[in-house]
Amino acid sequence: MFDAMGHTGTFRTATTGRRDSGRLAALLLGQTLVIAAGLTVVLLPVQSRLTWLTTQRVESENLAESYRLKSDLQNVSRDIDPSEPAWKDAIKTVLTTASFPAHARVVVLGSDGVVVGGTGQAHHADARLQDNVITVEGGQERVGDIGQDSTLVGLNNSGEWSFVHRLPNGAIMTVQQDADAMTAHVQASGRMMVAWAAGVMTILAGLGGFIVHRFIRKQHRGLEVRNNDLAVTLDKRLAQGLAARTALILGLAKLADYRDTDTGSHLERICAYSETLAKALRSSHGEINETWIAHIRPAASLHDIGKVGVPDSVLLKRGALSPNERKLVERHTYMGADTLIAIRQELGDDELINLAIQIALCHHERWDGTGYPLGLAGQQIPLAARIVALADVYDALTSRRVYKMALTHERACELITDLRGKHFDPDVVDAFAKVAHEFDLIRNKMQPFGDLVDAAHAKAA
Repeated sequence: MFDAMGHTGTFRTATTGRRDSGRLAALLLGQTLVIAAGLTVVLLPVQSRLTWLTTQRVESENLAESYRLKSDLQNVSRDIDPSEPAWKDAIKTVLTTASFPAHARVVVLGSDGVVVGGTGQAHHADARLQDNVITVEGGQERVGDIGQDSTLVGLNNSGEWSFVHRLPNGAIMTVQQDADAMTAHVQASGRMMVAWAAGVMTILAGLGGFIVHRFIRKQHRGLEVRNNDLAVTLDKRLAQGLAARTALILGLAKLADYRDTDTGSHLERICAYSETLAKALRSSHGEINETWIAHIRPAASLHDIGKVGVPDSVLLKRGALSPNERKLVERHTYMGADTLIAIRQELGDDELINLAIQIALCHHERWDGTGYPLGLAGQQIPLAARIVALADVYDALTSRRVYKMALTHERACELITDLRGKHFDPDVVDAFAKVAHEFDLIRNKMQPFGDLVDAAHAKAA
């Protein structure tokens, strides 16, 4: 009798378990369907609003980027004669900095209507852009008829958002937002919203399946342990790869630096000075974090990589440079930036390479706008370039050259302070004043003996 009752109890327990499992599955399915229906009702009007907001955001960002690009192109057109090849090179270099949210296309036409450059593959049909009619508030205007330093913002013949500006030398800059690219951008936003909704559904349905989660929790813990071990291994290998990349960058930079410096320690000092300044500026500049500081050190070593393209007869000349020779030297900023841009195109977007491009192109710009190659001023100059500019000048002042003796640390500090707000960013000079003693320690540790002797003699005198 006991045996019979035991078997009967077991049968009932199994049957009850299967029935409860079926009820749980039905409950979870019903819950999921209710959530899906509710989200569909809510998300339909949200989708329409999201499409409008996405379009407005893209056009707003297009407008801001267009004005920034216009400012850079105006600087180039004022400082460089459009008949010189350097003008076209400068235009093409500036265009590489264009960044639009939905891949708007930029084309620059010369005053003669010939295509100078663009963000895409320029072709002869682009010359007809000046025949486009832009619809703006109050009427329509033909692109080729706008006056000097005039700007049009409106819709072109195809109903696409357009920005047109005539530069000081008569050239025309046009920005066109491709309708297909805008549609793709809006669709991507819609997919993101659907993904978010699916995530909400998953979370809510997961709450109903808490019992199942508890059942497999032990297996998950074991999987997490294995994943953590794998993550540690991957992090270690990634760190090794980054260290190897940094060492390779510094080695290549040294090859270029040996052409016109007496010692390879010049680059190590520039890197150390730049890192010290970045740390001093971190509290007042939100863009500076640990990763940024780690990247500026190797990026600073590439500041003069473009000098490999300057002839030895000019680069190593001891006397004063002629105007044409000075132009050749100043072009090392473009050559360095172009070289690094080519590397970025092969490797893909990379924060370190982006910093290196900014530094190579702009480390000779001055706060008051009298530098080269673009004549940028103030906050237009990238922060990394403003930091390396001071580090480079400090090292030049305190180092021996064939045409001068090394200055003392104190005298170099005085000269840099005198150039606050002229050559250098006032914030960077103020940060330098706080860590000047660290610069002196780096100089004494890493500078050649002869330079230190020069400085000691200058101080005694």
